[in-house]
Amino acid sequence: MTQREMPWLGEVRRPQMADAELVRRRRDMLEAVQLCVQLSGEKNEALRHSLSVTKGHMTKIMQGAASLPLRKLPALMRQAGNIAPLQWLAHEMGYELTEVSKNQRIAELEALLAKLKDAA
Repeated sequence: MTQREMPWLGEVRRPQMADAELVRRRRDMLEAVQLCVQLSGEKNEALRHSLSVTKGHMTKIMQGAASLPLRKLPALMRQAGNIAPLQWLAHEMGYELTEVSKNQRIAELEALLAKLKDAA
């Protein structure tokens, strides 16, 4: 079997939005990161290996005594399968994230294009 015949090798699971109420209850970004890890259902060991974080540092992050380096945040969200820290940050700044499907966006752009063609 070749890699081409193994479709799961090329698939990257898209992180999902976490429950908005759970995210809003977090007091700070550290708590949002902790929520992200907890919602992942993965063991800290697996996450820390994928993030190249030491066991001690991961323990400190989960205990609230250390922070995850910001450059590792996107990798954490991808690995954990949720975007709780991003949702928390958006909410903290007065925004709410909405998920737009690819098909929905294509439909919106096609409608705009048709409107512009009609106006021309």
